[in-house]
Amino acid sequence: METEAGSSPASLSWLEVWRLSLLRPTAETFHRISGDPKANIKWGLFWAAVASLILWFFGPQRAVWSGVVINNFGFQAADYFLWLGAVAASIISAFGLLVDAAILHALARLFGGAGAYPRLVYCWGVILPPFVLLSVLVGRFPSLFPSSREFIFSPAYRVILGASLLLFIIVYLYLFYVQVVALSAVERMGFWKGFGVLLLLAVLAAILGACLSNVLPGLLMDFAP
Repeated sequence: METEAGSSPASLSWLEVWRLSLLRPTAETFHRISGDPKANIKWGLFWAAVASLILWFFGPQRAVWSGVVINNFGFQAADYFLWLGAVAASIISAFGLLVDAAILHALARLFGGAGAYPRLVYCWGVILPPFVLLSVLVGRFPSLFPSSREFIFSPAYRVILGASLLLFIIVYLYLFYVQVVALSAVERMGFWKGFGVLLLLAVLAAILGACLSNVLPGLLMDFAP
């Protein structure tokens, strides 16, 4: 959007960015978002950190880990774990975004991409909070129903859990689609080429994870007393 002839485009509000990302994830949308005057690495990392904090404080995994900490180290340690975990989650999320975007940008260049790395970091970071919030709400949906033993073991509760899991999968599949569109728009490449690049990153990550799972236990055993 041009405010005057030759002027820079008007900045989108955060709500407008999230609305467009959720409801109209097209190449045109992400050209607008990536062309925003505030489209830089700093804001991408900021919103990736915010998304990780939403997941940390409201997602189900923290309660599981807190229980482990309480059982082994007591309630006081759990308080430290809450805030140290929040800091660690933010740092890991920001670092992960930088690495993912760097690999994707490099792969996109190999396949003819012509985008800018800071804009890719921004686009991928800024779209995360609404999707993470949606996934948290979907994950908490079963907790809205009675928690009695009879209900938990009833067929109705199994249907609710199944519906919640299905919605959770849909949210993250939709996020994957939006990320492909964002990648394709920023790197100025076709949708299917962007899909292939993102799929290639997933394959590389799976191979690396498999290698580490085989190598790390042996290394830890070598250093064990």
